[in-house]
Amino acid sequence: MDYCDLHIPREDKGCKELVLKFAKDLQPDLLVDKGDLLNFESISRFPKDPLGTPTINEEIIAGREWLYQITEVCSKAKRKLILGNHDWRLIKHCWEHPELVGLLDIKKELHLDQLDWEVFDYGRAFEFMGFVFTHGKEFRKHSGYTAHAMVERYNTSGSSGHSHRAGVSYKTDYLGTRAWWEGGCLCDFNLAYEWWQDPNPNWQHAINVIKFFDKHKFHIDQIPIPKQDKFIFYNNKYYTL
Repeated sequence: MDYCDLHIPREDKGCKELVLKFAKDLQPDLLVDKGDLLNFESISRFPKDPLGTPTINEEIIAGREWLYQITEVCSKAKRKLILGNHDWRLIKHCWEHPELVGLLDIKKELHLDQLDWEVFDYGRAFEFMGFVFTHGKEFRKHSGYTAHAMVERYNTSGSSGHSHRAGVSYKTDYLGTRAWWEGGCLCDFNLAYEWWQDPNPNWQHAINVIKFFDKHKFHIDQIPIPKQDKFIFYNNKYYTL
């Protein structure tokens, strides 16, 4: 199972509750967080509300709480975390303020070693059974367009985050068929209003369930979580709040 873009502590609380319920029942062998676990709004280069912006410490505490929850639910899974561009803000902040290096280490603060999460830096990808996971740097206007850009860039099958949209793009040529999924998001859509004054962003809440049969042989169910009435339906089971 993979998910992305919670932007804690600005995650969608309903989506988070549903994902925990679903994951407890699913018990995946592999759990992948494709990045932007945290928002780190206070150290972004963009203007922000000084009275309503969570501190670095508040974000880390909230993110750590989520990691303990999902780790407990998926205790048997191999767990992978890819840092996104928002997570990377803390690392860049420390580079700009060298006196903080060693004091503010995102991996240590989130207890990732203790919780047995393997971590990949922003911009990195990892391959599992011929399938690539990454946060991604491409961003397109419509659902599926970012997936198209990613399958062209990597020329293999995979899954990414970053765009906040759900979608898939297929590519077939003499080498066969590949496909790429952009994984939606699990954040509060109100973030779009704060970022761009857009009260109704073209984002989608979603997660992916992937079944691997052999190298380069897999099946994906992309599971949308509707904005207007949150639920998950999978394998003839209905999960609601």
